[in-house]
Amino acid sequence: KQIMEIFHTEDRDMVRVEAQKAMVSGSKINIEHRIIRPDGHLRYVHDQAEIILSDTGVSLRVLGTVQDVTERKLAEEALRDSERRYRLLADNMVAFIWTIDEHLNTSYLSPSIIHLLNYYPEDILGKHISMVFTSESYEKLLDVYQQVRKTGSELIVNPLELEVKRQDGKVIITDTLMRPLYDENHHFLGILGASRDISERKAAEYELHTLSQRLVELQEEERATIARELHDQVGQSLTVLKLMLDKAKDSLPDRSEKLLAEAQPLVSELISSVRNMSLDLRPRMLDDLGLLPALLWYFDRFSSQTGINVNFQHAGLKRKFSPQLGTAVYRIIQEALTNVVRYAGVDHVLVRARADKNQLALVIQDSGKGFNPAQRATGMSSGLKGMKERVRFLGGKLDIESKPGEGTHIIVELPLNEEMGRINGGKP
Repeated sequence: KQIMEIFHTEDRDMVRVEAQKAMVSGSKINIEHRIIRPDGHLRYVHDQAEIILSDTGVSLRVLGTVQDVTERKLAEEALRDSERRYRLLADNMVAFIWTIDEHLNTSYLSPSIIHLLNYYPEDILGKHISMVFTSESYEKLLDVYQQVRKTGSELIVNPLELEVKRQDGKVIITDTLMRPLYDENHHFLGILGASRDISERKAAEYELHTLSQRLVELQEEERATIARELHDQVGQSLTVLKLMLDKAKDSLPDRSEKLLAEAQPLVSELISSVRNMSLDLRPRMLDDLGLLPALLWYFDRFSSQTGINVNFQHAGLKRKFSPQLGTAVYRIIQEALTNVVRYAGVDHVLVRARADKNQLALVIQDSGKGFNPAQRATGMSSGLKGMKERVRFLGGKLDIESKPGEGTHIIVELPLNEEMGRINGGKP
């Protein structure tokens, strides 16, 4: 039975084309596709493979791994479903209109409050607005009220997310827009507000956040699993094979000895390839020794492979960080330096990382070709998107400054709270 027969019929042409490209160019194969198991079940797999060439450039064999990524693909489908639900919710929000007088008592409530809060307008009319909003949200509203009274502003106040209390005790989250009201003599009358229920949208955002976070975690788990299998199984087996060849070489006839002598460099090359593939997927020292040793090792290896010198300035990195934060920082730097190699055209780059009790600040700066953020290449766009996702999961900020001919400046700020890198985004 040919290997192609286990591939999903819709994916066979794609797999065949990618394999032919790799055979011709000597590039690595890195694809995802579907297979059909003997029991008829469909699985998603991630193929990574490398073409092994002879000294004359002839393709000898393919060394690679096949990883089951069905769980991640199903999670991606769930994420897309959540995004569709999110858009549907965003298009069907309802709001209630209200006004308060100069004493913060309600002077108008729209009938839609019946549906949203289970109150009739007359139940609240004339009462203090603190009856409607939670204490924390009331303080936010009070700040706006005091600012308007102080400045006499006529501008629309920026929207606030305020929590509103229903009659049954439940709390809904609203997107509230407010505007001060004045008479013809500019005498302050009160505030007009429009509060739109976004509780379901916030819940959908949380679900999207959780699913996106899980996707990143699954990707890291896949990398770690493949790296571990390459190192512990394939790598060790090749090492044993090399020892056996070394031992057998001295006890065989001349012709066989010559064949073994030709095979030994190939085995050594395979061992090196497996080691590099394992390290590229996920360095074990990131888990075993922590962020700083992993970065120092990575920069040394990066400079050796690319000829680009890394000026690494750091402070406060000797502490232990959470796995989520350590992985995020490592991957952000890795992606940024990959873009430096591909697009910047420089021989040096600055990486600055400093951590205190509140945040970890990261700067990656080069003086290379730069780019127009609105017209960046597809590969770069994908990498920057991944960086933004990792920063967002950790509740941080990412700024990218670049212009053609003026280099690129990446600034990342990640909060360090009591749980050290805990994902920011608690359920509303």
